Amino acid sequence: MATEPEEVVRAMLAEFEGRQIDSGAIDRMLEHISPDAKWHVFAWEPPLVGRDAIRAELDRQAGIMTDVGVEIVSIACAGRRVFMERLDSLTVKATPTTLHVAAVFEVGDDGKIALWREYWDSKEIDAKLGAGTSSAGSRG
Repeated sequence: MATEPEEVVRAMLAEFEGRQIDSGAIDRMLEHISPDAKWHVFAWEPPLVGRDAIRAELDRQAGIMTDVGVEIVSIACAGRRVFMERLDSLTVKATPTTLHVAAVFEVGDDGKIALWREYWDSKEIDAKLGAGTSSAGSRG
């Protein structure tokens, strides 16, 4: 039985939640991602391509944030695409905050995420976490 795209995305994001993201959680996230997947951490930037590049970014993010929570505000599917509005709660540099994010995921025929685009408001990130933080990426 094929896994529904929404289930794949929810399962991947659930692995990112927690007090401290460790390598085991990142490994479990990557199980839901295709080997040649593309991730636009910020949709307007070139994507990270492949699990190694995605792992490196997730490792980097795990090193600067704690207390990650993901609240799905709304979710919709169209075929293999999953559209999501979220509130991501996290602590960065000892500053707890909640950020709005919209994301689009495409799940391949293999049941793994092949494309992941995130849309952040850099003005919100800078206002809540300080100027220059938005270029560092906030979540995965």
